[in-house]
Amino acid sequence: YRARVSAGIPEINEDQAAVADLRADLHVYVTSSSTVVFKLHDVEIGDMHGATQCNGDVNQPLPIEYISPGDTYPGNPLGRHEFAAQGGEYIFNEEDPQWVVNFYKSIITLFSIAPLKGTFFRGLSNYSKSAAYVELEDTVLGECYSTYTQHQLSGVAQSQLQDIPHDCQLGDPEEGDTTKKQPGRKVPRGRKVPRKGRKHPGQSPSSGSSCPDISSVGWEVVRSVNLESCVEVVRYQRTWAGIHCDLGKDQCKNLLSRNSHGVYTIRGDEHGMRLEQAEVKGAIITSPDGFVTERAQTITSQSLSLTHVEALDVAAAPNMNHVATKSVDHLLYEMVLPYQESDVSRYRWIKRGTAKEGHEVLTGTRVNEITIREYESQVVALIRNASDILSSDSKEKSEMIPGILNYANYCLFQLTEQQIANIIDALGGNADKLNLLWSILAESATEPAINVLISAMKNGQVTPFRQIMALGTLSNNINSADSLTKLLDFIVNQSMDDSPYKTSQLLINFASMVSRVCRGRGTNTAEVIFREQCSNKQIVEQLEQHLVTELEGTQRFWKQMVLVQSLVNLKTVRASNVLLPYILGAKECDTMVRSVAMDSLAKWNAPSRAYQSKITLVLLDILENPAEHRLLRGRALGYLVSWPLSSTAWSRLALLTRRPGNKDLAALTYSIIKATAEYSHPEIIQQMQYASHALELAKPSNGAERYSSFRTWYKYIFADQIGGVDHLEVFKDPTSPLPSEIGVYMRRSLGGAVFFRKMDMMISNDDGDIDMMAISLFLNMQWNPTDYSKSGRWTTFLNMLKTDLNIVEKARQALRGLANFVPMQGVQLFIPFEHEMIVDAMASFSDRPPYF
Repeated sequence: YRARVSAGIPEINEDQAAVADLRADLHVYVTSSSTVVFKLHDVEIGDMHGATQCNGDVNQPLPIEYISPGDTYPGNPLGRHEFAAQGGEYIFNEEDPQWVVNFYKSIITLFSIAPLKGTFFRGLSNYSKSAAYVELEDTVLGECYSTYTQHQLSGVAQSQLQDIPHDCQLGDPEEGDTTKKQPGRKVPRGRKVPRKGRKHPGQSPSSGSSCPDISSVGWEVVRSVNLESCVEVVRYQRTWAGIHCDLGKDQCKNLLSRNSHGVYTIRGDEHGMRLEQAEVKGAIITSPDGFVTERAQTITSQSLSLTHVEALDVAAAPNMNHVATKSVDHLLYEMVLPYQESDVSRYRWIKRGTAKEGHEVLTGTRVNEITIREYESQVVALIRNASDILSSDSKEKSEMIPGILNYANYCLFQLTEQQIANIIDALGGNADKLNLLWSILAESATEPAINVLISAMKNGQVTPFRQIMALGTLSNNINSADSLTKLLDFIVNQSMDDSPYKTSQLLINFASMVSRVCRGRGTNTAEVIFREQCSNKQIVEQLEQHLVTELEGTQRFWKQMVLVQSLVNLKTVRASNVLLPYILGAKECDTMVRSVAMDSLAKWNAPSRAYQSKITLVLLDILENPAEHRLLRGRALGYLVSWPLSSTAWSRLALLTRRPGNKDLAALTYSIIKATAEYSHPEIIQQMQYASHALELAKPSNGAERYSSFRTWYKYIFADQIGGVDHLEVFKDPTSPLPSEIGVYMRRSLGGAVFFRKMDMMISNDDGDIDMMAISLFLNMQWNPTDYSKSGRWTTFLNMLKTDLNIVEKARQALRGLANFVPMQGVQLFIPFEHEMIVDAMASFSDRPPYF
């Protein structure tokens, strides 16, 4: 056979296509009725980078330059042995590295389609007819169900198949006839081999006998591997990066898809079949920005074509009995991952090893001391190059930055702590270059990289701002509970009073990271293993206990805000129960602390759907209590409708619109009922029906009231009801000492996935112009509530009312507020406004480098 394998990234931007290619001659030796031996000859590898001219011919040859792999490819044979009852065994040379074994498995997979296995090894007759059927089978992708359709060829298709002589050299259509002819019995075109008694295709012919007799009947077999229906699937996603999608699981789960489809031409009948041609295509497609935008994809292609057949020369067949061999009982692609044996023993496709060994398996490259030194030098050179480009402000050159940093990240996978330390020394203390290195270390997230990063944080080499950004990057890439434990020790052992801004941001974002990797519900192998490791090391419980202890021991506003938000981010049952007294006002705290604690009652923050009935009662209690502040009542309404409510709860919302009191709240409630009743979405049909019934009971609000309520309370509406909006809102209440608010929203709906960012600011105990107060805070000026006692327009108005009255003025408490926003995936900046927090935050911002 002539074999070819291609994989790559189609061109999505100019000069950014990439294709890797391998081609070879494949010799298949059928040495017995249960054994087949494969061997590759004349292997060549090549690649192509850059743009290709497309003239509409998708089959045009790519400008690939081929070279021999030399000693990298050992060129050993591989065996396939079938046991009648127990199944198959795949035999490889002991010296073959894992990447070669994986490649060989992809070759064997081409010959492991059901008709070939069933007729050759087992003599089954049910594959010798046109049919459609489903088989559970091993492929390199996993043990999955495959859908087959099989049709007998006729007419032109059958005659084209007959044109393939048994001992003819066809060669590669793109290369011409490059393979030497092999000796064998020539058969004139169109004639069958005379039958001297039918032989099994695996029968070893005696000296001078003809090739095994194969029926001339041709078949086309189409196989699709169903990667959504697998007993065991090979799927390892190293990063945790994800897409926030609130439109339901049916619309969100396919933002990433994999497929594999093959078309096979075979010849034969129930006595045995032979593969004549095969073409298998596969793709991995992601939609990072939703379904209506440009997609990122990688494609693979395998092709195989029969060139000639000859009688078996037993002496020429590879003999694997004289070499050390290893065997496996499956065709799954195998990876080496840095886990304990207890973590991976149940996965057939995972082998325990170091991250370095795993990288060698994936790339097929072995690293020695010389290569390591080259990697060190390359990382230093790449960082210097990237830093120079960033300093030059060149738009054209800046497009090279992702590729440069990505290659530096690739090199770091192989390095130890000492080798990374050598890179730090080589950069000579240059802050800009070191900042790039910290980001690359966080992106690679290997255990040595994280150890070096934590050490640099402890030594003060990493600025507070950079530490927060690095933690956000780590949240998408960390893959070891051991590294997570080291981060836990580093973060919880810092004093919040020494550096309020840095420690608070690290704590809040680390709580989000722990919740994500230790309590997620993902089925990806890495996620499952990580959850088990977290459980064994009790990482969630340790962090939870630290937060609860700190919260119970403080009355400071900013500390309460930070610790409450951290518990909200942790999303555990105990955290929710600890926050309940704060939510209900049983604990003495600021209104904003209660407001932040209420975030734990939203559907997306709750520890489990099992607690919905309890949460619903708490939210209804706050919503229906006229003594509660409208900020809390509005937030309660928003979080209440984030849950699928019962008909009773919808009716209570309808009755709320008829109660006297706050018109905005009543109008907002009516708007939510009306919007839900009119909202068409397959996943909320029941909610739509309940809301339609409640709408009959509700007191209507006019359009102006509803518009005002939406503008004022927009942030409390759940995302399914509102489209893409970018806006700034300011709400001021000069007569209230309780919070005034500023909210900045950015939400985009793209192809069914919602991407959301927001910034909240709340100011309480205002005693003057809200804008001037915010400016004063960010200029590090401690706010004095008497500053506006004479000139402030609200204070002046109050002084007019107090004319001739003997009233003792009482100064309000110090200004309190909050800035809360998500500048990038995995990073939340949560800054309570109190003097020491603002001073430390502004000092950290002043150290921020000009680029991330």
